Amino acid sequence: MRVSRVMTSPVSTIDPATELVVARELMEASNFHHLVVAQGGTTLGVISDRDVIRSRPKLYDDVWRVRDVMTEGVVSVSADSSIAEAARLMRERNIHCLLVMRGDEVGGIVTATDLLKVLEVAPDGRTAS
Repeated sequence: MRVSRVMTSPVSTIDPATELVVARELMEASNFHHLVVAQGGTTLGVISDRDVIRSRPKLYDDVWRVRDVMTEGVVSVSADSSIAEAARLMRERNIHCLLVMRGDEVGGIVTATDLLKVLEVAPDGRTAS
């Protein structure tokens, strides 16, 4: 199975200058664990709910921004990559999401949760019990 079948597309993006409190609220409201950090059409990184949680004591000290806690230099796969390749990359790099590229453009995001959902579905498309 290809990554393109399980990825989330389009991606939700956030500007690096956004206050961390706003990022947390957006994640909670949309039930997303990762947001792609982009500015002017350029992808800069990813911020995860874990990044926000780790920075929680800092939330109330000063105004912290997405750029202060985001992960730069994110790992990506092609939309045509296999889910096995995506799982291997996540395991080897100890990460929980990959950007999915369609040429030079971000076409989506695939998360560990997306890959686990594949295990819940039987080959005939029924939910595994």
